[in-house]
Amino acid sequence: MYKKFIIVALLGLLLTGNIITVQASEDMSPPVQSQLDQSKAKSELKQELSKIIGSSKNLSSLQQKMIAELIFQLSFNRYSQFAWNILGWGEVSTAGPDGAIKQEGYDWFKRIKKSKKSLIVKDWGYLLSYTKLSADYIDHQSDKTVIIQHGYRGPVTGMAAQAKMFYEMGYNVLMPHARGTGRSEGLYINFGWREKDDIISWINSVPSEQDVILMGESMGAATMMMVSGEKLPSHVKAIIEDCGYASLEQQLENVFDLLNSLSDTPLPKSILDYVYKDVQSKLKFNVKDASALNQVKKSTLPMLFIHGDQDILVSPKFVYDLYESKVNGYKDLMVVEGANHVQSISFGYEHYRDKIIDFLEKAK
Repeated sequence: MYKKFIIVALLGLLLTGNIITVQASEDMSPPVQSQLDQSKAKSELKQELSKIIGSSKNLSSLQQKMIAELIFQLSFNRYSQFAWNILGWGEVSTAGPDGAIKQEGYDWFKRIKKSKKSLIVKDWGYLLSYTKLSADYIDHQSDKTVIIQHGYRGPVTGMAAQAKMFYEMGYNVLMPHARGTGRSEGLYINFGWREKDDIISWINSVPSEQDVILMGESMGAATMMMVSGEKLPSHVKAIIEDCGYASLEQQLENVFDLLNSLSDTPLPKSILDYVYKDVQSKLKFNVKDASALNQVKKSTLPMLFIHGDQDILVSPKFVYDLYESKVNGYKDLMVVEGANHVQSISFGYEHYRDKIIDFLEKAK
């Protein structure tokens, strides 16, 4: 079981000043607000770069490969101690005029009766290799189920407020622990591309007579958008994405830009080519394939796009690109004034809930 770790999003280091974060552990102890010292975290990352670069002005291919490996481990490896220390488990923000809704959701999730579900899925590119996935299930004795996918590094309680909202709307709630996160196995986080296939397996575990709604936040939103471009069972009725990113390629470029801003020696973009090779070698897929934007273009399912207009982690401009890329099927867009990353539910909870209810009614 994991020790407690500070929660902050993958690119949280890009934020200026201090970030309000929440501590959590797999035993779901009550959240505790704390401050993450960004200057200290950036200093440690800068020192790690300096060890690789030394006094070099022009980086050798070996040095570039070492920096690429640093980017890969920071981004993908669930057990990277450096990632735990610097990047943590994914942001859970309680900011906003309705920020208390997050705490209420957490408290509700802790006390509500739920069961644990599991699936065994085959790993791509590896002979006789399988991963055991886990999920929390809240049974409402309903004929409709929502599958809710958390953000980068979790935990599932990061979306407890949305789970409570859907439960009160009459839904059964299935909350998978993404591969490489929480109770699920897997060495690597895959930024939605392999997780999309895991979600399809979870969909197939839901009885076909039940309507299924998919919802995700941040990386979970990108995952659900990647799911949208696949051939899905007919009982999947709609998708709701909240502050998802457009592609893995863009996310890795952001991590590269972060390291480049901390380096005394300009880093060549060719480092990213080595990162992409690492992904192909270790994760068995092409970075350029992992595109929510391209998957949404193929989707015919009704889709609601939600984003905060103050999001400095995933730029609001991406939600417009995603919205415009969807050319088939019903779609709707809600941009929430004042909300940063994963904060939309906290900046007007009733409007957030009512928009989702209205969308699902129109999506029928």
